[in-house]
Parts: sequence; structure tokens; C-alpha cells
Amino acid sequence: MLRFHWLPSLEDTLPPFLIGLLEFALIDLTHPSLAGPWLFVLAMVFTTAVFTSHTISRRARSDPANDYFFSQQDSAAPTDYRESGITIASLVLLGTLLWVFPHAYWLASLALLVTLTGMSYQYLEARRFWLHSIKDASSIENDHSSSE
Repeated sequence: MLRFHWLPSLEDTLPPFLIGLLEFALIDLTHPSLAGPWLFVLAMVFTTAVFTSHTISRRARSDPANDYFFSQQDSAAPTDYRESGITIASLVLLGTLLWVFPHAYWLASLALLVTLTGMSYQYLEARRFWLHSIKDASSIENDHSSSE
């Protein structure tokens, strides 16, 4: 989101604090016997991050300064959130199972693998969009400098 221009609102300033509080909760819940609640809190972090990203992107799309990026991107559709929804649902399901079966260590290992996979996917998606925005911005600057 740092790449875009938009007028921040109060709604944009609260999520970083909420995510920070949830991260402190994750630290507090770091114990093998609390894997279920830990996964619930992590699902809340993912949900907050996806919602915040969508909200800010929607506002940034309306600012003409961001046309270099959004003119080549379709508006978000429900299918664009499929992977995030699957990740969040998986975390909630695994968290529930680990809460019910706290000594299923194989399940805890599977949950950590799912978590790592989901976080890696989110990182790669953020990287892809960042590189896309840099490429488009630099190509626009090159176009402006060559036309002068």
C-alpha cells in the first residue's frame, strides 16, 4: 500500500494497531498446548490484513495518480480472495481440531505447515504486486522522459 496515493482515513490507521495487538496475542499463545487458539488468532491477523488491503486498494483505485497500476488491474472479484479464504478457513478448521484434540502432534505439525505455506503465498503475492507497480511506474517515467 505504500506505493499508492490515497487520502488515509481513521479506518486506515487502526488496522496496524489491531494487527500489532494480535501479534502480541500470538506471542502470548506460543505454547504447544495453545496451538488451537494460536491458529484462531493467526486467522484473525490474516482476515484483518486481507480486509485492510482490499479497503485501501479500493480507495487508491479512485485516485488518478494510481492509474499507472490500476488501469492494468481488473477490479477485485470474489474469486480473487479464494486463496486467502481457503487459508483462513484452513487455519480456523485446524485451530478447532487442535483445540478439541490438543495432543494430536501430527495435526499440529500439519497446521504449522499450512501456516507456513499460507504465509509464503501471501509474501509471494505481495512481492508480485510490488514488482508490478515498480515496473509500471518506471516504464511510465521512461515514456515521459523519452517524449520530452
